[in-house]
Amino acid sequence: MSKYVSRRDDSLKLISRALRQKSDFVMAEEKSESGITVLAGQDLQKGNKIMDCMASAISLEPIHRSTHCGLCAKKDSNLRLCPTCRIIALCPTCSSNSEKHNNECHVLREVVNIMSDQLDSAFLLAFRILCLKSTKWIDW
Repeated sequence: MSKYVSRRDDSLKLISRALRQKSDFVMAEEKSESGITVLAGQDLQKGNKIMDCMASAISLEPIHRSTHCGLCAKKDSNLRLCPTCRIIALCPTCSSNSEKHNNECHVLREVVNIMSDQLDSAFLLAFRILCLKSTKWIDW
């Protein structure tokens, strides 16, 4: 067996195990035409909670940015707008542990200055995903 097939089998096992810990409704399988796929493991009914886990990155529509936390997406009446980037509002819980936002904040401020009229939710989500993977930024 090649190392490539062995790694794919290991990946499928890891994904399957992680999914079983989070949900009884989904499973992973490998299909030759599409690779590893997540499928419903049983019939789903209206109202079934499929999976409960934190998102790695979110992007709120502009109308929700003043009512929902920019990190956890919970609705909160005690949000504080970040004084540095002035686009992400944080709930008290996320404000006290905002390491995730700190990684993106200084670059986000510059991005907002350059393209404020084009800063839509899709762009912000892509930007935040890049921030998760990047630990060192170009000096703006």
